Amino acid sequence: MDEISYRKYQNHLTLVTNHDTGKIVYGAQGKSAKSFDGFFDELGPKRTAGIKAATMDIRPAFAKVFANHAPGARICPNAFHVVKPGTQALEEVRRDLWRQMRKLPSLHYARRCAGVVGVAKKSW
Repeated sequence: MDEISYRKYQNHLTLVTNHDTGKIVYGAQGKSAKSFDGFFDELGPKRTAGIKAATMDIRPAFAKVFANHAPGARICPNAFHVVKPGTQALEEVRRDLWRQMRKLPSLHYARRCAGVVGVAKKSW
């Protein structure tokens, strides 16, 4: 389960995909808890009880809806939402190191680091 945006990020769709088939099995306008509730309404209590685990965005509203409808199932955070904060933190550490290296008497190491960090040469 995840949401996507379209039309320059102003409109959203909530989508549920079957992991086994890779096909979208549900879609609704918006990215609210209500848009995700509709999936369980269509699925019904009997089929909802068969859900063992789900991969989803880690939005609190979605997790709450899922826990209310399928309390025995596991929530597995979407890999993107797990990796992104780590990648952002690593990038911040790299940039901080680059800034510190620029303060050294020689810019040699800062220039070598700039290629690794991805900093534009104009900012030297």
